[in-house]
Amino acid sequence: MNLAICDDEAIFCEMLIEAIEANAPTEVDITVYNSGEALTEDYLEAGKRFDAVFLDLEMGEGRKSGIITADEIRALDERVDIIFVTSHTSYAKDCFYCNPLRFLTKPVEGKFVREALNAIDARLKRVRVPFVIDNKKCHARLYCDEILYFESARNWIKVHTKDEVYLARMCMNALEKTLPEAEFCRVHRGFIVRLDAVRSFDKDSIKLTHDDITIPLGRNYKNTFHEVFLNHTYNSLRRHF
Repeated sequence: MNLAICDDEAIFCEMLIEAIEANAPTEVDITVYNSGEALTEDYLEAGKRFDAVFLDLEMGEGRKSGIITADEIRALDERVDIIFVTSHTSYAKDCFYCNPLRFLTKPVEGKFVREALNAIDARLKRVRVPFVIDNKKCHARLYCDEILYFESARNWIKVHTKDEVYLARMCMNALEKTLPEAEFCRVHRGFIVRLDAVRSFDKDSIKLTHDDITIPLGRNYKNTFHEVFLNHTYNSLRRHF
């Protein structure tokens, strides 16, 4: 679990690290920032991404607030879980526009940290199944929810994400067996798409949500795709209501 703590009080950061390490359901990697500016800069300049950020609402004088930082981070990373921490509960109502996972008050109690970590872990297990590329061309560890689609390229597979294209040495048939059936569907001899990335489709093609990318829909795959996509949509709606 890749976590960030953003707080201008070093003592609280140390206390929160201890609470996280004592209550985490899995291994954790924690990065500490003493300002929202530093956290946002790492997102922008270094391409940092976290599974969750524990974010203080009140930073030191002259520094951007936790709410402003949360808005900026959310614009860069829609998947990250945000856990606000503060000494003053009166700020709680102002936080929910940022869609936080939890709201913790200082000094934080271990049981509430544990509850937040379990919620993060449950989400990651559901949507962030790892996909590992390890060959002479590339070494990368992606999460399935970062992948838009796979494309066959002779003896290689092109792994398309929003920002990059990776090369993996494998065939489509072998790849198809390794992917979670609830998340991916083969739609053509040379293409596999992530179902959450599908915006629309017609009888011959599928349009993805990112940059209006169009994927061919093979004749032999139409019926299966229609059934899988409808079931996926139904199950997604059930989780939200």
